Amino acid sequence: MIIHLLTDFLHSLWGLAFVAAPFVFIVIALGVDVHIILSGNFDSMLRALARSPALPSFNKVWRGNSLRSKVMFISMVSALFIWPKYFIKRGWLDVQDYDAFPASLRRKILISSWLNTIGFVWLVLAGGAVKITRL
Repeated sequence: MIIHLLTDFLHSLWGLAFVAAPFVFIVIALGVDVHIILSGNFDSMLRALARSPALPSFNKVWRGNSLRSKVMFISMVSALFIWPKYFIKRGWLDVQDYDAFPASLRRKILISSWLNTIGFVWLVLAGGAVKITRL
């Protein structure tokens, strides 16, 4: 019974919107990251986190000037702002850097990170719903 309802839902326009929505979230998050890179905020982010020990280790993983490496770098930096107490306690994020970080840039990074997270979780749920209807 529930499988039939789910199948009917997924074959409707609402179901199409349900399956397409996570891609919209992820593309918007990618657009925010690209905006950070192209607007010059990326360089100000690097300057603002100059004392934080996490930056050199992030650079080892994603060094380079390609758009892809910079987007991945922003994703890694976003973790510093999602769990700041954890990273400050571990010594990866300098307290002065955290306090002095530009609020508008922090907001953009957090918005991008949460859009990616919501989009990914939603995508997994939508994929599971599609898989269940195919059983």
